[in-house]
Amino acid sequence: MRISTLLKTSVSIAVLLVLGLAAANWLITVKLAKASLTQARAQATERDISSLLVLTHEYAMYSEERAAVQLKVIQNDILRNLEASAGDHIPAPAEALKEVKSLPALFDQLESALLNTSDDLHDRQRKLLFSQLQSSSQVLADSVHRWNSTISKHRQNTERDFRSLSLIIPFLMLLILALLAFLFNRRVLQPLSQLNRAVSAVAKGDLTVRSATANNDELGELSRTFDAMAIDLVADMKKEIAERVRAENEREAALASVKKLEGIIPICMYCKKIRDDENSWNQLEEYISDHSEAMFSHGICPSCSAVEMKKLKASGEKHGHS
Repeated sequence: MRISTLLKTSVSIAVLLVLGLAAANWLITVKLAKASLTQARAQATERDISSLLVLTHEYAMYSEERAAVQLKVIQNDILRNLEASAGDHIPAPAEALKEVKSLPALFDQLESALLNTSDDLHDRQRKLLFSQLQSSSQVLADSVHRWNSTISKHRQNTERDFRSLSLIIPFLMLLILALLAFLFNRRVLQPLSQLNRAVSAVAKGDLTVRSATANNDELGELSRTFDAMAIDLVADMKKEIAERVRAENEREAALASVKKLEGIIPICMYCKKIRDDENSWNQLEEYISDHSEAMFSHGICPSCSAVEMKKLKASGEKHGHS
C-alpha cells in the first residue's frame, strides 16, 4: 500500500473512531440526562405519595377542608408526573397510573361519606372507603418505588458506561497514536534512513551500495530510482574510463609517431643537408636528432679512412717535393 493511501486510511479510521466515540459519549450523556429527569419525577412522585398517605389519614380523622384541597392538588401532581413520564426511556408503570386515576373517585366517596350522619352503617362505609384509599395509595407507593428503583439501576448502569467510555477514549487515542507512530517509523523513517546511508556511500565514491526495498510505495520507487541512477553512474564511469584509456593509447601512439621519421624527406644530393618544414636546410644529424630520439657518435668508415689516408699521403709527398 502506498504511503499516501496508508496515511489517508489511518487518518480516516482515526477520525471515524473519534467521531464514533464522541457520538457514543453524547448519546450516553443524553441518556443519563433523561434518566436523571425521570428519576427526579419518580422521587417527586414518591414524596407526593407519602404526603398523600399522611393527608388521607388526617382527612379521615378530622375531615378538614384544607386537607381535602391539598389531597386533590397532590393527586393531580402525581397524575401529571406519571403521565409526563410516558415518553421517557423508562415510563411509569401502568399499574401506578391505574391506581392514581382511581383515587379521585374513592376520595369523593370518602368525602360524601364523611358528610353523612354518623351511624354504624356510615362508619363501616367510611372505614371501608378509607381502607380502600389507603390500599390504593399503598399499591401506588409500591409501584412508584419499584419504578424509582428501576430508574436508579438504569442510571447507575448508564453512569458505569459513561465512566468506562471515559477510560476507553484516552486508551484508544493512545493506541491510534502508537499505531500511527509504528507505521510512520516502519514505512517512512526506516526506508529514509536506508536511502540516506546509500546516498552517503555513493557521495563517498562507493557505487556498489543499493537501497532498494520491497515496499511498493513512494519511497520504494525513490529507492529503485536511486539504484538505477547508481547503476547508470557505474556504466558512465566505465564508459569514461574506456574513453580515457583509448585517448591515452591514441596519445601514446601519436607521441610514438612524432618520434618516428616517416614520409619523403627532401635532402641535398651533394651536401646531404635536409630541408625542414620551415624551408631551412639542416645538417643530416641535426635534423634526425630533432625529429627522433636517435643520437650520433662521430667516427670514420674503412672506405672513407682509406680515401683520407691516400689524400694525406698525396699531400705529404707534394710538400716533400716542394
